[in-house]
Amino acid sequence: AYDLSSGIMATLERGLVGAIYNCGPEYPIRIRELVALVIDACGAKWSDVVEEEPGRVGEDSMYWVDSSALTMATGWKPRVPLDEGIAAMVRWVRAYPEVLTMDPTYRIAA
Repeated sequence: AYDLSSGIMATLERGLVGAIYNCGPEYPIRIRELVALVIDACGAKWSDVVEEEPGRVGEDSMYWVDSSALTMATGWKPRVPLDEGIAAMVRWVRAYPEVLTMDPTYRIAA
């Protein structure tokens, strides 16, 4: 959350009006690696949480939110290592689960 907040502030303070900026990790990460980081931060085991299936045709193996435009325009860079950020997020969710509880009367309508 710190890196995202500082990225938003950098955009507000130094970004160009109308420009589009992404705010993400410095380097690409495979989806499998990201899932493994989250599982580890939760203290779980891969085999207890993941059901592996064969890949789909055209399936993405990796996503990367390229922050280079934000860095070039504002000097922003991520400061929190991804594993530490995920661990902090898990600690926050465990400390404040009520914030994430959805109102049972809430309905999604299209």
